[in-house]
Amino acid sequence: MIMKDNTKTDNEPLTPTEQDSEIQQVEAEIDKLSPRQRNLVIERYEESSQIYEGPLPPASELIKYNEAHPDAADRIIAMAEKEQEARLVNATYMLREDAKTKKRGQFMGFIIALIVLGGGMFLLSQGRALEGFTTLVGAAATLVFIFISGRYQGSDKDGDK
Repeated sequence: MIMKDNTKTDNEPLTPTEQDSEIQQVEAEIDKLSPRQRNLVIERYEESSQIYEGPLPPASELIKYNEAHPDAADRIIAMAEKEQEARLVNATYMLREDAKTKKRGQFMGFIIALIVLGGGMFLLSQGRALEGFTTLVGAAATLVFIFISGRYQGSDKDGDK
């Protein structure tokens, strides 16, 4: 039998030292069991500590849910289907919004580039060659830099996937 410390109730938290002491007591009791009994305890423990990932529990668990409440498995599956559909809708929405934002940014960049290039041309037509030439070269260099750096960033994103 397992000896209990009567100073604490079963639902009070134990200190690490108290936990170690109780674990040692349990291990001592398990060591007293026959190999067959020990295997049964281990099987029961392994059975109760199964971990699964994903939206649905294993089929054996769904059967148990149905035994506890009729149609529980159907409701769990329907819930998982709705969650998957909601994730898909959300992902699709996010992709569309991202594409819209990129297009808007490209359009605004194009408008700004036209304005700057137009300003450079206007300065050249007004006889301000140095200012006009500097504006045109600066705008062109900026556009080339953005184009090149955008290409490298795009290839890095693809390489990470």
